[in-house]
Amino acid sequence: SIEASNYFYRPMYFLSLWLDGWLFGLNPLGYHLHALVLLLASGLVLVELIRRLSQDSLWAWLAGGLLVLSPVATSTGAWLSAAHLDLLGGVLYLSSLLAFVRYRQSGSRGWYLISLALAVASLLSKEAMVTLPLVLLIVDRTIGRSQRERRWSLLPFLPFFGILAAYLALRTYMLD
Repeated sequence: SIEASNYFYRPMYFLSLWLDGWLFGLNPLGYHLHALVLLLASGLVLVELIRRLSQDSLWAWLAGGLLVLSPVATSTGAWLSAAHLDLLGGVLYLSSLLAFVRYRQSGSRGWYLISLALAVASLLSKEAMVTLPLVLLIVDRTIGRSQRERRWSLLPFLPFFGILAAYLALRTYMLD
C-alpha cells in the first residue's frame, strides 16, 4: 500500500482498488458505478450536514446538487482512479464532519467515536484530508456556536489532532 516513489501512503485507496478488482475484475462498469455511488453519497452527506447546520433544506439540497453536478465532481466520477482517491476521501471527510456535528448537537459519544473512526479512514485515503481537525474546529466555533452552551473547550478536538500527529508519524515511518 505504498507508492514510495511518489511519497504517498494511502492504504484505504489501495484497499478500495483491491475490493473493486475482486468484485468487478476487468469490467469498467463496476468501477464507474462505484464512483457514482461515492459521488451521490458525498452529495447526500453534504445535504444532511448543511441541513443540520443551517436548518434550511432548500440551501442544503442546492449545495448537494451543486456538488454532484459540478463539472469538477463529474469529471472525478468519470476517472476510475480518481474515484478511489478524491471521492472516497471526500465522502469519509464529510461523513466525519457530519458525525462530529451530530455529536455536538446530541452529546452522543457514539457519534463522536464514529467521527474519529471516519477521520482515520479519510486520512488513510488521501493526504489532503489533513485539514479535517482544523475544519472541525472552525465549523464548531462559527456555525455551530449558536446551537451549543456558552462554555467551550478544546478537549473534544484534541483526539483529532492526535490522530493527525499519529498519521504524520506513521506516514513518515512508512515512507522513510
